[in-house]
Amino acid sequence: MPTYSPDPLRAMLASPDHYPQAIDADEMVFAPMTRDTYRRSIFLDQRIVTASPRQARVKLDAVIDHSPPAEGVCWIFHIAHCGSTLLARALDVDHGPLVLREPFALRQVAAASAQSAAAMAQFAPLRRSVLGLVSRRHPHDHATIIKANVPVNFVIDDLMRVPDSRAILLYFPLDAYLAAVLRSEGHRQWVGRITAELAAPIAALAGPLDWLDVVGRAAMLWLAQLRVFADVLVRHPATLSLDAQHFFAAPAPCLTMIAEHFGIDPGKGFPETVVNGPLFSTYSKKEGVAFDNAMRIDREAQVRSAIATEIARAHEIVAGRLAQFPLPSALPRPVGGNAPALL
Repeated sequence: MPTYSPDPLRAMLASPDHYPQAIDADEMVFAPMTRDTYRRSIFLDQRIVTASPRQARVKLDAVIDHSPPAEGVCWIFHIAHCGSTLLARALDVDHGPLVLREPFALRQVAAASAQSAAAMAQFAPLRRSVLGLVSRRHPHDHATIIKANVPVNFVIDDLMRVPDSRAILLYFPLDAYLAAVLRSEGHRQWVGRITAELAAPIAALAGPLDWLDVVGRAAMLWLAQLRVFADVLVRHPATLSLDAQHFFAAPAPCLTMIAEHFGIDPGKGFPETVVNGPLFSTYSKKEGVAFDNAMRIDREAQVRSAIATEIARAHEIVAGRLAQFPLPSALPRPVGGNAPALL
């Protein structure tokens, strides 16, 4: 393992060219990155595209001691399977800010922190260090855009305390969410894994998961995350909500408003060039696979019909929790003025 004196270590930790790829036991693993490899990395987990296979490992104590302070970030928080990858890639334009899609180390520390109040306190130093690292930008760059993932939703309040942070909260109403996360066996297995990993924070926000099958667990995952979003929108004015279906139906005006909210200038021709290009006619998570909004609408209609009984049961489960775990009828501050009923 390379060793670093404090000054070279600080220099390394100051640059986004050294990406904190993962936390491995008591070390942080760093990978070399460029603007091009960030853009080519649709996800910054095991699917990352690095500038070279060489890695550096730094003890977590040294990372905590020498990481730069967090800078304001333009966040995309989302409840999964609702178009966040499409949105993040649409904002990843030439000469724009860095866009990080699902930094894995941030997910790791968020999942650990979210388990309890004691865990939030225990992991606070590491959480601050990871936030400082993922928020880095190149000189003269605008704030980095970060698309987080589900575990990060349970620490949003902490992240949004960093000055100059802004956020889009991307979501589906319940029926559309269920159609998205229950549409295949693979998606249902994901629901099982994520609700097992986050059982404690979900229970705190939506009630226990005991004895619930995958439909009930999906409903509670949705309720917990929407309650977080509703609270964040009240507590942090620099946040906007975005119904994913509205984004799919009217991407150009949504992208314009989001760019304005983030304070970025994507350049001449935005957003029409992006919306009329290949990104919006292919599957955002896999290059070359044809997929557009018409296909999305048709797929959702078929899934809703196939799982209509399960959707009705999920509504009953959510209704039974609302007295103790209330939810607003719609989320405030919608992008484009579109705020559909959540239920």
